[in-house]
Amino acid sequence: MGESPMSRFKPPWYLTLCVLAVAPALAYLGFWQLSRNREMTAHKAMLDDRIGQDEVILDGLGGRNWPAPWRRVRLKGEFTGGQVWVINRYVGGALGHDLIAGFRLAKGGVLLVDRGWVPEGPIPDHIDSPEKRPGWAPPSGPWELSGLLRKWHTDVDAEVAPQRFRSLDGGRIAKALGLPIAPYYLDQGALLSEGERAVGFPRRGFHAFKIRSPHLSYAVQWFSLCVTLLVLYVLVGLRRARAPEDAKLNKGAFPAPTKAEVSKP
Repeated sequence: MGESPMSRFKPPWYLTLCVLAVAPALAYLGFWQLSRNREMTAHKAMLDDRIGQDEVILDGLGGRNWPAPWRRVRLKGEFTGGQVWVINRYVGGALGHDLIAGFRLAKGGVLLVDRGWVPEGPIPDHIDSPEKRPGWAPPSGPWELSGLLRKWHTDVDAEVAPQRFRSLDGGRIAKALGLPIAPYYLDQGALLSEGERAVGFPRRGFHAFKIRSPHLSYAVQWFSLCVTLLVLYVLVGLRRARAPEDAKLNKGAFPAPTKAEVSKP
């Protein structure tokens, strides 16, 4: 009784080394993506929970605990008058800038407010001059603003020119405005629906966060690559194991010519 192909299963040694090195790495990447997917799912659940809570009214910062980030808040106070630009922000494929201003609460304390997006154009040297951009300067008088409370960023390369920033680095913006500000900012109008967004400028609600988690699809891709590699490894090994039998079959199907056949003219 002859040996079965599996008993002669001997893939090339270099292929075995390759599979031993690559397959665990592919599997690890797949499980890592699953872990990232769980983290993003938990983060989204946390955001949904905080946004779903009642709006917090902030009219002062003295002696009170801060609401958690991503809570809906309503500020009462007035703009300080100064304003900077966060440049190179895209909305609907159009390039523009966000207007960032200080907001002094009625009972003390200052927050930054992302007032919204304006289309690209020549940025005036004195951006606080209302005549340079009518309607874009922070309004005067008492106001109530609604939005999401968020933490501002830290970016060592944030400031690209006086009063022009590439990211919302609250510490550097506060220095540029000469204001002692809190470690949060208001994303004004972050939860506006498409129908509620302002028609004029600055436009709000366009930078609303969207949690996208492609990690599950990435995990499927890594696991698929791992399985494909293992299947190819087995197929190559089986093919090599069957090679002797295939050679015998081919030899029997085409027997060597006899001497008479060879000498026949």
